[in-house]
Amino acid sequence: YTSQSNGLANDDVLSLTCAEDGNVYVATAYGMSVLDTRTGIFATVCEPDEMVQESVTGILVDSEGLVWLDENGSLQVYDLKKGRLYTPEHPALTTVRSLIKDASGRVWAVNDRGLCKVSAVSSGDDGLDFNVVSFSFLQQSDLHFNQRSACLTKDGDFVIGSFSGYLRFSPERYVMDDSHENANLHFVDLYVGNMKIVPGEEYDGE
Repeated sequence: YTSQSNGLANDDVLSLTCAEDGNVYVATAYGMSVLDTRTGIFATVCEPDEMVQESVTGILVDSEGLVWLDENGSLQVYDLKKGRLYTPEHPALTTVRSLIKDASGRVWAVNDRGLCKVSAVSSGDDGLDFNVVSFSFLQQSDLHFNQRSACLTKDGDFVIGSFSGYLRFSPERYVMDDSHENANLHFVDLYVGNMKIVPGEEYDGE
């Protein structure tokens, strides 16, 4: 039995996950700890004032040393290497229900009515920015996803539980690798209300 007396940040454990290196990350109501499974020793990796307490409901760790936290429906990302906490801003990340990695290690957030792929990229200030690709299922009015009800199958698909059954989603069919170059777009014509817009000419008095 492990408690605060053994080095855990706090006895109130909210969520935990096992990383690829075998270490166990524990989000508590008063900071986050990591258990080195080789030595059995806990270390505090996120101090209480760096994260929101008492509301972490999901946690996962990616291969880049980022800890992804579902904090009461919003997404937070903690950079272990630099000791910085980020809150990616995007409408699809305000009702997070589950966090999950696909077979390629990409991080996905399941929200109330859809899911999105979230990628961390380096920014100019030596920090991180976040790219979000969202997939919405708003056209299915009876589909509302439940909390912590997503898993990855051996075939690489997601199975996500909702109030009306479950959804099977194949992430590899819908996303390109982050290293893929953006396609060059060429606009041929532009129409507004079935009226062709010609560069330099007025439209609707403007």
